[in-house]
Amino acid sequence: MALRVAHIVEPEGDPAEAIYGTLIAAAVLATKAHKGESGATVLWSALLVLGLYWVAHVYADVVGERLATHTRPGWSAILHTALRDWSMLRGSLIPVAVFGLVRVAGATVNAAGLTAIWVTVALLGCWGMVAALRGGARGLELVVETLVCASLGLLVVVLKIFVH
Repeated sequence: MALRVAHIVEPEGDPAEAIYGTLIAAAVLATKAHKGESGATVLWSALLVLGLYWVAHVYADVVGERLATHTRPGWSAILHTALRDWSMLRGSLIPVAVFGLVRVAGATVNAAGLTAIWVTVALLGCWGMVAALRGGARGLELVVETLVCASLGLLVVVLKIFVH
């Protein structure tokens, strides 16, 4: 079961998209999940922001390709780009799902948000390690690259502290 879940969430190819999506989700949760907000409001806000971000990213990639090739993109090119960028949306949904599950389990909005943010720190560490390993890093280089990516999540923790 754990291997199936790992395969579903593992970023395919370049993990940059999963890193972007995970960070955006955590930033939305850090700024929105606080006392006075309902869990539903936080959840819907995160889903709408992430959906908009993914659509904008797909659009920007399609426009960039058009400028590079001077050809009008067809629906197949747009669909290809959307599927290529899918790992961004998939990665971003993990912190949101954690928030929802912890909230359903009875935690406060703030506690669910903090839990999702700390899961994001761990997840970013994993994405950083995957990227480093795929890039051939070993030893100290692997540790440093993993910690650099995880520290992006720690910056979201700092964001949460300053916003609230």
